[in-house]
Parts: sequence; structure tokens; C-alpha cells
Amino acid sequence: MRRRQRLKGIELIATIVIAGVIVGILVLALGRAREMRRRTICANNLRQMGIVFKMYAEDWNGRFPQSQIDDRDLNNIDVRLFCVNGRAIFPEYLSDASVLVCPSDSMGVESFKAGRWNLDGDPSKPIVPEAFDAVSYVYFPWAANNDIELQAMYEYARRIIESTPAGSPNVDVVDEDMNLFGTQWEEMGNAGGATIYRLRLGIERFFITDINMPAASASPKSKVPVMMDWLAIPPFFADYSTISSVMHSFPGANVLFLDGHVEFLRYPGDFPVSTDSAKWIGMMYMMECNLSR
Repeated sequence: MRRRQRLKGIELIATIVIAGVIVGILVLALGRAREMRRRTICANNLRQMGIVFKMYAEDWNGRFPQSQIDDRDLNNIDVRLFCVNGRAIFPEYLSDASVLVCPSDSMGVESFKAGRWNLDGDPSKPIVPEAFDAVSYVYFPWAANNDIELQAMYEYARRIIESTPAGSPNVDVVDEDMNLFGTQWEEMGNAGGATIYRLRLGIERFFITDINMPAASASPKSKVPVMMDWLAIPPFFADYSTISSVMHSFPGANVLFLDGHVEFLRYPGDFPVSTDSAKWIGMMYMMECNLSR
């Protein structure tokens, strides 16, 4: 009798343990499923932005939108170099501002709902496109085809920021090519030249490195990133083998390319999700001081 009771007790314990394991597996599976759904919505957000950029470019001689300029206070103009210009796209080309917020970015979602971009910070009032910031996605107004060009883009942008007085930046630079001539980055431009070009349709022709074989040496549109999840590392970390700030639980980022396709790239990988990419994008993140998360 006692032996039978002991067996029943062991069976009960075993049943509880098995049930706990099953529940743990289900919770993990549900979490992964939710993240996959959020990642899919994020990819769709970027696809919509690809359509927005294409429509805008077709109306503006092939040029993509410039960087964000917040000039509501003419005595304190704010330029956010790696955020898309809200006034250029909203509401004519983009009618729903929530597309600019990744669903995996919980703080970004909450701040958007709380009125981050609304008039007076009141979610019941209209959206103010000048208030847009790069809350979830980094936008590349200039073209980069590799990590060297990405570094040159960051270095030039940093020089722009540091060489202009706070509140009164030279807003014209956001619509110009980056001229690296005479700088230490002179040979780090597109195709090894002295220029980082503003993003535009047909930009891939500027990546030709061999004039005798232009088709073979040009970078296809499918390799030029336009917009992507922040793949950010605080610049004071010396080890870039791990990333400390990503939107998705699976290390990596959704990336919108110039040809309009979106791809989730695992980190670490090739440009624009290499360890060097993460370093320079992390620097850009720190530069975007308006990211009051």
C-alpha cells in the first residue's frame, strides 16, 4: 500500500515536471511567434517606405528626401541627418506616421502613442512632421556601398554637426553631395573617389570602379541600403562582436534596399550588418541627439 502511494507520488511529481516543461516550451514558442509577427510588420513598414521614396523620387527628378529639418523655431533650427524629412513625405506620400515606428521598439511605440510627434505632445492633436525623429529606423540620405563609405558618411556628418553653431546649422548641406576633397577621407567616397552622393534613382552608376567593365564593377541597387532598424552600439565599447541595442530579439536588422526589397539580415554579417557597420551606425545613433528615449 505504501509502495503504491510512493509510486503515485512519484508519478504526480513527474507529471508536474513534464507539464512545466511543456508550458515553458509553449511560452518560448509563443514569444518567438510574437517576435516573428512584429518583425514581419517591421519589414512591411520598410516596404511601404520604399514605395514612399519611389513616389517622391519620381516627382523630384529622381532625388530621395533629404534629412529632417525642424525649423519651427527659426532661432533654434534642428537638423537630424539620419532621419527622413517629415515635411517632404507627410502627409502627401505617407499618410500614417506609425509606419516610422518598429513594433518591436516598445519604448518607441509607447512614446508615439503618447504624442511624441503630435502638436504640443497631445495625441489627440494633429501630427507635426517637423517633429519626426529617427526613433526606430536609421535613414541614409547619402549612398553607401560598404563600411568604408559608411565611415566616411559618418565622419563628414560629424564635421557638419561640429562646425556649425547649435541652433543655426547650414541647412543647405542636407541636399548636397558630400565633398570629401581635401579631407582625410578623400579616397573613402563612392567607388574610392572623393564624393558621397546624395541618394537618387540611378545612383548605382556612381559605384563603377572599372570604366572598362562598368557592368561588372557597378554595385546593383539591391546592395545599397536606404533605411533599416537601428543596429546600434554605444561608441565607448571596444568590442563590437556583440550588439547592445537592437529592435528584434534575433540579432539582426530589417533593411530596405534601393531596389525596394526588404531583407532581414542576421548580425554579424556583411555590410550593412557587419561589426564595422554596427560601429558606425552606433556612432550615428549617438549623433542623433534628439532620440530622447
